[in-house]
Amino acid sequence: MIQVKVKTVPDLEREADRLFSLLIRQDAADENGIVKCCTCNKRHHWRHIHCGHFMPRQHKSTRFDRRNTGPQCCDCNTFQEGRQFQFSKYINATYGDGTAEEMLFKSKMNCKRSAFDLKYMIAEFKAELKRKGYEIR
Repeated sequence: MIQVKVKTVPDLEREADRLFSLLIRQDAADENGIVKCCTCNKRHHWRHIHCGHFMPRQHKSTRFDRRNTGPQCCDCNTFQEGRQFQFSKYINATYGDGTAEEMLFKSKMNCKRSAFDLKYMIAEFKAELKRKGYEIR
């Protein structure tokens, strides 16, 4: 008998996170693959930078909202806990005044994604990566 591994919602969420991160980081890269950290302005290759979240990923309603994310170096994202104040300034400068406050408000909303929702998002992220000629690995 053949066993088929069914992906769980957490498995699908991890895959969606991975693809979303690839999109955010590669979108921010210049023609040489260099990205500027949105909170400290240090430059790194996109492969060596994180997809930082202003409102942490635990808030499902803002987890995949591009306005809630930015390229962030490991030091800022991990060791300095996201540098949320600087991140809010980046978000407002990039998307308009009040966007950080909107993300804060949106993060409090209830959001539960089904396996179908996540599979759809994964397909959309893959299609966008392919359309833009980005690395999918």
